[in-house]
Amino acid sequence: MKVILREDMDSLGFEGDVVEVAKGYGRNYLIPKGLALEANKQNMQLIEMQRKKIEVKRVKAKDDAERVNRVDPDARLMKDSDGKPIMGYNAQAGVDCGEHGLIVSAEVSQEATDDNLLKEISDSAEDETGKKYETILADSGYINYESMETAEHERRNILGPDRLYETDLYGTSKRGAYSKSNFTYDNENDCYYCPKGQVLEFTRMIKGPSSDLMFVYQNKMACARCTKGLLCIGKKGTYRSIHRDYREMLKEKMRERMNSNKGFLLYAKRAQVVEPVFGNIKKNKGFRQFYYRGLDKVRTEWRLVCSGVNLNKIIQYLQGKDWKMCIKEALNAL
Repeated sequence: MKVILREDMDSLGFEGDVVEVAKGYGRNYLIPKGLALEANKQNMQLIEMQRKKIEVKRVKAKDDAERVNRVDPDARLMKDSDGKPIMGYNAQAGVDCGEHGLIVSAEVSQEATDDNLLKEISDSAEDETGKKYETILADSGYINYESMETAEHERRNILGPDRLYETDLYGTSKRGAYSKSNFTYDNENDCYYCPKGQVLEFTRMIKGPSSDLMFVYQNKMACARCTKGLLCIGKKGTYRSIHRDYREMLKEKMRERMNSNKGFLLYAKRAQVVEPVFGNIKKNKGFRQFYYRGLDKVRTEWRLVCSGVNLNKIIQYLQGKDWKMCIKEALNAL
């Protein structure tokens, strides 16, 4: 089916573009999420009326980026905490969840998101400390199929929620009880069971916007007879399609670990150790922006800030102790 994009999407196109997508993907994801409109006559006329505004917005964003880039060619277009576009850098920090919570890795990236940065920050932490960490706790920005696939390949144990974890856990998605998370996958029979107990069989394979291979599961006859179609399918759809990424088992295993008592207690450490570090830097130290220009200088600036945080913790630890003896013990341990 053809849809009109309502915002820029890396894998599909730009806002206002008319693109061809799989019917299930369009009706069950893009349109309900507000990311696209069905390309009917009425919506085509509406988008044409807004075309000039879209072009002006796009040109302005490009001009803003080029104007700022003359000051700092290494900076990249990103979004701040309010979702507004700014030119800047993505600062990363790896914190040891041990007794003292020291920062063991400080990196600066030109990437706008954290999607592909987990390996870099993990490698850096292990290089700096010279030890292999048993488990790496990461927030939802780092947890995706690529990072989970890389971790499994490298036999690295990572733990964290994916972006839809809390939405599915608390049932706050638009479909509520009929969200994909409430469809049970049967690995042995390769099928899904819907909340009403109907079986959705495998029908075909497609290439998704963010995946090279996705499996599609449907049961058109059951959907046609179902009394909950309005809640499950929506007003415009005629049947429900479930798309399963070929790597989805990795996400299911991760969620299973997150939902276990051991995983819950382990991940809780992150909120106690890692989050206070960033809160301390921003709130107490007042560091909210970089003052130097150029990637190398910005990286040095960020590492100095993190070093300062570590020094404060070391000084607090040494208060009331024989610091000379502590330093001697530390040197002997090297």
